[in-house]
Amino acid sequence: MDQDQTWTYEQYYKQVNTAAKALIELGLEPNRSVAILGTNSPEWFSCGVGAILAGGVSTGVYTTNTPAATYYQLRHSRTNVAVVEDEIQLAKVLQHRRQLPDLKAIVQYKGKPKESWVHSWESFMALGESQSDVLLQERLSNQSINQPAILCYTSGTTANPKGALLSQDNITWTCASAKETYGIQEEVEEHFISYLPVSHIVANIVDIWLLALVGGTVHFADKDALRGTLLNHLTEVRPTRFLAVPRVYEKMHSKLEDTISSSTGARAKLISWARSVSTQHHDDMLSGGKGNPLEYALAKKLVLNKIHEKLGLERCTGVYCGAAPLNSDTINYLKSVGILVTEMYGMTENPNHTANRYNPTVGDCSGVRIGSVGCTSLGTNTRLDMMDMEGVGQVSAKGRNVFMGYLSDPVKTRETFDSEGWLLTGDLGSMDNDGFLTIKGRIKDIIITSGGKNIAPTPIEDRIKSELSDFVSQCLVIGDRRKHLACLLTVKSVVNMKTLESTDEVDPDCLAWCKALGCSPTSVTDLVYNKTKYTKVYEAIMKKIELINAESPSKAAKVQKFVLLPQDFSIAGGELGPTLKVKRHAVEKKYAKDIHNMYLMSDSRTSLWDA
Repeated sequence: MDQDQTWTYEQYYKQVNTAAKALIELGLEPNRSVAILGTNSPEWFSCGVGAILAGGVSTGVYTTNTPAATYYQLRHSRTNVAVVEDEIQLAKVLQHRRQLPDLKAIVQYKGKPKESWVHSWESFMALGESQSDVLLQERLSNQSINQPAILCYTSGTTANPKGALLSQDNITWTCASAKETYGIQEEVEEHFISYLPVSHIVANIVDIWLLALVGGTVHFADKDALRGTLLNHLTEVRPTRFLAVPRVYEKMHSKLEDTISSSTGARAKLISWARSVSTQHHDDMLSGGKGNPLEYALAKKLVLNKIHEKLGLERCTGVYCGAAPLNSDTINYLKSVGILVTEMYGMTENPNHTANRYNPTVGDCSGVRIGSVGCTSLGTNTRLDMMDMEGVGQVSAKGRNVFMGYLSDPVKTRETFDSEGWLLTGDLGSMDNDGFLTIKGRIKDIIITSGGKNIAPTPIEDRIKSELSDFVSQCLVIGDRRKHLACLLTVKSVVNMKTLESTDEVDPDCLAWCKALGCSPTSVTDLVYNKTKYTKVYEAIMKKIELINAESPSKAAKVQKFVLLPQDFSIAGGELGPTLKVKRHAVEKKYAKDIHNMYLMSDSRTSLWDA
C-alpha cells in the first residue's frame, strides 16, 4: 500500500471523466465492453466507472484467468478496449489478439509497454485530457437507468462462464438498499480495504459504488493481501467495516488459536475467562436476552480490545462474511474473542439479497441468527418454491437488485426466471417464522470454495476418469467451504455378477496399468493400505491430475489432493442411487472424518488408510 499517495473524490471525478473521454477516442462504442485485467487500483476504478459514463459496459477479468479463459471472456463480451495491469496480463490478451475482431485498443496502466501500439497510462490520460467534453456529454445524455453497466462473469459454474448483465439501476438501487440495511451513515466516515477482486460482484458493488455513495475512504491493498499481507493492511487502516470470504476468517481463527494457546499461567487464565464471558454474553443476546454488559465491558478492557487492536478491527462496526458459508467452528471461536461475524447472501445475479444486521455500538443482536444468512434486504423479496416436508425449498428472489439476464444467452436467461418473474437461484433453503433464511445446499452440486470461487465438479471428475480410465472407477471432487479442491477415487475392481457389487479383486485392466509401473497389488485394499509399497502408482495418479490442472481455467479449479477409497461405490453402500448415479452428499457424509483428516495432511499423494 502506497501511503504517500492520496486520492480525493475531486481527483477521482476528474480522472473518471478523463478515462471516459479517452475510451471514446480509442473506439469504445455504446453498450460495448471495456475489459479490465488487474488487481484493485485507482486505475481499475477509473476505467470501470469511466466505461459506464462513456455509455459502455465494465467487465472485470480475474487476474488468475488463463489466456484461453481471458480470450473467451473478451470475445464473448465483444470487448472494444482491454485495460491490463502489467506485462503478465498483457500477454494473455496478445496471445489471442488476432482472434478478437472487436478489440480496438489496449491500455497498460503499470510499467512502460514494450509494444509501441499499447497505450501507457500516461498516454491514455493525456489522450483523454486532449478531448473536449462534447462527445462524453452526448453519451451521457443518451443513457437510461435500465441500460447495462456491469458485465460480471460467473466463475467456473459451467465450461463456458455466463456473463451476467447488471443495469445502472441494479447498481444504484442495490447500494441504496445496502446503505439502509447496514446502517451506513454519511455523517460517519467509513474506511474500507479494497482487497477482494473487484471482478467479483461483491467487491465491485461495495468498493466502487457503495463507498462512493456515502463518501467513504477506500484503501487499496497490495496484490499479496490474500497471500498473507492483509493483516498488515488491517493494522495500518483499522477499517470501520470489514468484509471477507470464509478463508480469511479461517486464517484469522488459526492465527489467534496458535497465539492464544501459547499463553501460560495467569495470562492464560485471564484470556480463558474473557473468552468465556464473551461467549456467554453474545449467546444470551443472540437468544433474545440482554447479555452481561458490565462483565463483558471488563473483559474487553482487560483482554479483548487488545486482540481487536492486533487484528486492526477495533474500529469495526460491522464484520461480514459473503460468497460462501462460514463454518461454525470459526464463527464460535471469533465470537469468543468478541468478534461477531455476520453472514449475508446473494449471487452475481442478485447481489446483497439477505443480511444479518448487527449494531455493536448499541449491542443489538436482534437482527442476527448464527448459521443463517439473515433476512431479506430492504426492498427485496424472497420466497421458497417446491418446499419439502422439512420446509426446504428453492430460494427465489425478486427486486431491483435482480440482474437483467445473461449476455447472448436467452435460453439460460429464460431458465433462470419463472413465469412470474422470480429469479430461481438454484439454492435450497429454509426460512423461520422471523424471516431468517438458512441455505441448505444447492440443487446442482456446484462447489463453493472458502475463497468464494464457484467450481463445477462434473467436468473435472469426467476428465480425471478419462485420463485414468484403466485405473479409476469413480471420481468425486470435493472442496465445498474448503481452501482448495481434492478428490476421492475408487479403484476399478472385479464385479460379482450375481450381486452386481464390487469385490476386493483388482480389475484386469487396472492390474495391467499397475504392472506397467512395476507394481503388482494383490487386492484393492492391498493397494490402498500400502501407499509406500506402491509409491509409483500414487505418483502416476498425481502426474495425471497435474496434467489436468495445467488446463484448468483458474487456480481454484485445480485439484490439490487425492485419496484412494478402499471399496467402490455401490447401491448397498449408499453411495449410488437406483439409477447408479453417485449420491454426492451421501459419499461426503460417509467419509466425512476421512475427508477432514485428508485436508489436515500436507502430502497431496495421500491414502488415509496408511499404517
